[in-house]
Amino acid sequence: MLVITLFIALNGCSKQQQTAETTTADVQSVAAIPSTEQADQANNAQNIPDVLLSEQNNPAEKNRPMVKTATIDFEVKDVYQSALQLEQLTAKFAGFVEQKDIQKTLENEVSRNNGDGTQTIFQKIRPHASMIVRIPNNQTQRFINTLPQFMLFLNEQRYEAKRLQLKLLQEKLGQQATLGAVGDSRANNRLAADIADLTQQEVQDRLNYSTIQLDFSQPAILRQTQDIQLQRVALEQYGFFNRLWHSIQLGAVGFLDFLVTAMQLWPLWLILSIAVVLIGKYKKKRYNPLAKTPENQDI
Repeated sequence: MLVITLFIALNGCSKQQQTAETTTADVQSVAAIPSTEQADQANNAQNIPDVLLSEQNNPAEKNRPMVKTATIDFEVKDVYQSALQLEQLTAKFAGFVEQKDIQKTLENEVSRNNGDGTQTIFQKIRPHASMIVRIPNNQTQRFINTLPQFMLFLNEQRYEAKRLQLKLLQEKLGQQATLGAVGDSRANNRLAADIADLTQQEVQDRLNYSTIQLDFSQPAILRQTQDIQLQRVALEQYGFFNRLWHSIQLGAVGFLDFLVTAMQLWPLWLILSIAVVLIGKYKKKRYNPLAKTPENQDI
């Protein structure tokens, strides 16, 4: 008995040690697996370059005035916070925000009846923002290279530095067409002066400040709200018999409406009645043995 007891105790200790080792191994294996959010951040970090544009000055820009425009589309963690930070960054670079638009796009919606006259609404919403900022031309590259700190993922990037003469050529052609449409010489001269003045201001503004359009969104968020079911609340205001009597009245009204609607189709019912009578006479004549002529008749 002593030997058997000692053997059972040793076997139990061995199993407990194996269980502990297995549990420790499981914990270590779970800890080694990164979370989904960390994996997503690691994958997104690989798609975000450290520098978007080269900050080296182009010697051609000294003798040729250039109009600089850029469009950058990216994803951020929080649209509202990023929009505020981008405004502050624009002011830091001595620029200004020309336009800002923040909106939420509803992608999907599901409602659940709670049974007490209320319902819970689940909405999948994706916030999106669009900003147009104006940055001094000599600070454009530096400003664009500070944007990766806000990004979770870079979707699209476009940059353009074009000579001012080529940029305004198409607009000049349109202005000449407008002048040609005006017949009065005085109005023609006045319009030409206005166009020249506005063009000079536009040229100076484009030379001093570049135009950068920023489009950014964030991952979809879940919005949960409570709403009232008015029809359910209205029904629960009355007792069982009142609701039953109301249903009987609704049924009677519906039956009368059905009869009125059916009477509007009286030509159809007339044609069907005539068809039924004719078919009945045809069958009666065909299957009546007395209506048949005998084979041998006396002359």
